[in-house]
Amino acid sequence: MSYLSDAYLQERFDLDSLSHQFQRLAQRASQDPIFWYLFLHRYSYFNSHATAAALRLASAIALSRYEFVAPGTLVPAECDCGFKVAQRLLSSSACCEFEQRRQQVQSILAAAGDFAGLLPVERNGLAAAPDWLLHLINEFVKRYAGVPQDIVLLTNGVGVHIASEIQAETEQQRLQQIAWQDDTFSQCLRAHWPVSDEAADPSLWYRLISRPGRLKSAAVSLLELLSQHRSESIVQIRCWVLEGFATFVSIQRLLLTEIERELTQLSQLSAAAAPVCHG
Repeated sequence: MSYLSDAYLQERFDLDSLSHQFQRLAQRASQDPIFWYLFLHRYSYFNSHATAAALRLASAIALSRYEFVAPGTLVPAECDCGFKVAQRLLSSSACCEFEQRRQQVQSILAAAGDFAGLLPVERNGLAAAPDWLLHLINEFVKRYAGVPQDIVLLTNGVGVHIASEIQAETEQQRLQQIAWQDDTFSQCLRAHWPVSDEAADPSLWYRLISRPGRLKSAAVSLLELLSQHRSESIVQIRCWVLEGFATFVSIQRLLLTEIERELTQLSQLSAAAAPVCHG
């Protein structure tokens, strides 16, 4: 699957610029505790829907009777492989770590609230999801989840899935690096880290949520299995997958742009509310 190589994906989608956009935004947000809380909420709230959408996609694939069989099969009812493809998709993602990841993200958000000295009412105000975010999430989930018996939308969904997993791996590495730059925030994070976590030390967070190379290898395995159970050419499968990949990249760029817009608005409001000193 050479079209999943780092070189090809970079040439086709300019993933480096997307990663740099994320890093610049996270670095900017980390300079102000309130900005940091807002950024972490928007980013984590959006991404918390990825696992649920992956489960929907797996379900849609499993529900697609006779869509995934080996080419040349004479009796599809005797060798439907939809569940096999669905299972491979789930094994290629972090679904099995869903509860652990959710606890970790919520611990990070709680630590950011303490770091900013925010009261519960202030946290609830900042954590109210704006309309733009809800709209973007709806589009993300719709494109990710696929539709039973629609091979184009199902394969598009696989492309969204692969892009989401690969990009999350990169972004989590960068986020972890930024988060541990401030000793005070690190102390807040330790205070909130789930005691039941297999890694009692949150500095091992990166080891748990990011396993370099694992997701890319799993994605290749998933696509090989999918291609083996469809009659279309690999070129056609590739086209549908890359359409989904492009959809995710577009949505992710818009997410980061909108978060940056919110931070700018918050900065302007803070500046306007600041007391004016008269000489």
